[in-house]
Amino acid sequence: MSEETKKKVLIAEDEQTLLKTIEFTLKDKGYETIVATDGEEAFDLIKKHKPDVVLLDILMPRKSGLDVLKEMKADSELSDIVVLLLTNLSDEESISQGVTLGARGYFIKSDMTLEEVAEKVEEVFN
Repeated sequence: MSEETKKKVLIAEDEQTLLKTIEFTLKDKGYETIVATDGEEAFDLIKKHKPDVVLLDILMPRKSGLDVLKEMKADSELSDIVVLLLTNLSDEESISQGVTLGARGYFIKSDMTLEEVAEKVEEVFN
């Protein structure tokens, strides 16, 4: 993929180890990655870079992933960006709220593999 056609994925995750491993996996698959470690930074970077996909942690400092998702859906320039939620919670309420708000899917961090994350991102583009 040339630089111009590289698909951009923003990863918003406050857990550094997980953030780095997802970033490494997606870069290895040829994606351009942008990283954010809190919700406010994530929203600012989403507005600036308009990524193709956002991997969005639900529980983050400064602004929750659900708040970021609400703001994205309310912004006509960002509302079509595909969002996949990352969560530690097997908290059905947060997950269903996220899907209701427009998330395309979600991962329970303790159950997911990096390969599954890469496959789901790939599915978005196919």
